[in-house]
Amino acid sequence: MLGSQNPDGTWGGPDGLDRLITTCHVTMTLMAVGVAPDSDILTRSLRYLADLDTERHTTFYWRSGPLLNVRGYERIVQSDIEHIARFKYRAGGNPNYPAPFFLLKLIRFAEGLSIPIEVGEVVDWIIGEWDCRQCWYDRTSITSMGLALLADLDLVADNVMERACEYLLENFDAKERARFSDNIVDDAFTVYNLFERYDVLKEIVPRELWAALGECAKGFVSALSSFSPTPPPFGGSVDSREYATSVLSRAIMAHRLAEDGSLFEAELAVALTNETLSRERRAKSAPMTLNSFWGEPRTSPGGFCFVLMPFSPPRRTEIYEDYIAAPLLEQCGISCRRADDIYASSRIMEDVWDSIHSADFIVADLSGRNANVFYELGLAHAVGTPVILVAESSKDIPFDLKGVRTIIYGDSPRTWKILSEKIVAYAYSITREP
Repeated sequence: MLGSQNPDGTWGGPDGLDRLITTCHVTMTLMAVGVAPDSDILTRSLRYLADLDTERHTTFYWRSGPLLNVRGYERIVQSDIEHIARFKYRAGGNPNYPAPFFLLKLIRFAEGLSIPIEVGEVVDWIIGEWDCRQCWYDRTSITSMGLALLADLDLVADNVMERACEYLLENFDAKERARFSDNIVDDAFTVYNLFERYDVLKEIVPRELWAALGECAKGFVSALSSFSPTPPPFGGSVDSREYATSVLSRAIMAHRLAEDGSLFEAELAVALTNETLSRERRAKSAPMTLNSFWGEPRTSPGGFCFVLMPFSPPRRTEIYEDYIAAPLLEQCGISCRRADDIYASSRIMEDVWDSIHSADFIVADLSGRNANVFYELGLAHAVGTPVILVAESSKDIPFDLKGVRTIIYGDSPRTWKILSEKIVAYAYSITREP
């Protein structure tokens, strides 16, 4: 999730609903593992949510999920609660994510706000949506949300809560899939809604349902890397991978914490997360260090040009000796070295590695797309040694290097002479740089 963050600090896109919903869920997931709201990672995403154009986004109030109880955003959450209470909007007119459930969650768990509507009034709104056979909208995720929010209140008849539990168990496929529905994101919400409040609900919800929820949750870890993207359970256009990953991750964490019952483990995870993020920030601001596969290069005097060039066909040697090495030595006083000039008894690649480090600059011939040349060129680019690219034909230049200036030297002595002149000119510009 950290790696998929947009440059503006959001997640998802390109359309507005995608960006809003995905940013909300990824932000809540990162906060759940201890990423601080005022961290570099979350400051911009929270600001994006706070600054939403409420005229353009009809479901802007979803932002209050991650903004709830975050210092500095109390006024926005207060305003969103008042908006839902006044207009009783559904999310984009879609009853699959009904506003009363979200409103009840906000007013039950908001801290220090002036709530413009009574809990009982919202509960009546929710019960008004109840169907004895299908519970809430014939959806396991919404039914589990209603159960999680209402079960510990005295405002709801026991038979409603009992029927909600029965409905969830009726929809659980225990024999084949250990799933509540065909939509794994919907299942993640079903699991998360109840395990999030496990401490309060563990004696209210029957053991059979906890067991079913636990069995369903066991498949979420493997699903993170292998699930088939599915549309969001409430409809709309939302990035399947980022959105689903964040929801699945929260469901996994809620289940693990309830199953292990270890608050210490949760606190330790938060501490480790914060330390990891701090270390990453320090690493980004520190100079890059290389731990090379070929070890530390041996220091040797520079003053030479290292040439990366295929050993065949024979004309390559003619080009190297007469049109690269000779003019550089005669006109610039710079000697040349090619890999086949290395006769040391040690492994040849170690000497190539030393030469890449020690050379004043490198000439890399891309002709024939020779694998050894490309590998050594990659090392040179990583180290930062100046490189002059040459090739017999433009067809020899790979896609990644199309935008890098390359000398095309053709297949005749006349064009090889032009190569010689250009390399000398390049060498002067490189070696004369301060």
